[in-house]
Amino acid sequence: MAAPMRPPGQFGGMAYLVANQVLSRGLTFALNALVVRSVDPSAYGVASVRLNLVLVTAGTLVRDTLRQAAARLADERQLALNLAWLSPTLVALLVAGILFVERAMGEASARDGYRLALAVFCASSVLEAAAEPAYVSVQARMLWGSRAFVEGSAHLARCLATYCALVGGAAAGARALRAFALGQLCYAAVYAAGFWACLLYTSPSPRDGLL
Repeated sequence: MAAPMRPPGQFGGMAYLVANQVLSRGLTFALNALVVRSVDPSAYGVASVRLNLVLVTAGTLVRDTLRQAAARLADERQLALNLAWLSPTLVALLVAGILFVERAMGEASARDGYRLALAVFCASSVLEAAAEPAYVSVQARMLWGSRAFVEGSAHLARCLATYCALVGGAAAGARALRAFALGQLCYAAVYAAGFWACLLYTSPSPRDGLL
């Protein structure tokens, strides 16, 4: 197993994070520019507002809250990791409630593949939350370069998957929503796999990385 990576200095860490933000926003802008002309406006609106609301809700109410709490426990790393392990369960409960409410709304929410896309977005939120223990460990060890690489790769995977699913002409309704759902699922898969792989690669053992 590889030896732990030496964290960069504070300036280097900030540079990695800034570069990551520029890359993610640039990729998102490029994706929007590529698909906006080929996607039905109503489907684009649903993906941009209703489906992304699931991600924002899960991220703000659960993930960001637990991350802030973990940041205040910098001297108690094991307690911070215990909080991170709560993230997948809490996100799963939250998205289950969202799915229940949407199902109770009736046929209006079932048209044009919306329910399937919503289910995939909810599953993606849970998958992304499953990476929280590894994320907290990587963050605690200040592996800024690894974090930037994983997050940048996840954004790139989402853009490529969405674009490839939309290639071939105008996309409307169910096809467009499936493309956005596929892109988000690819993002979550690369994000989760990337952080856990980073933890395994940079720690003498998985247990050491989580302690």
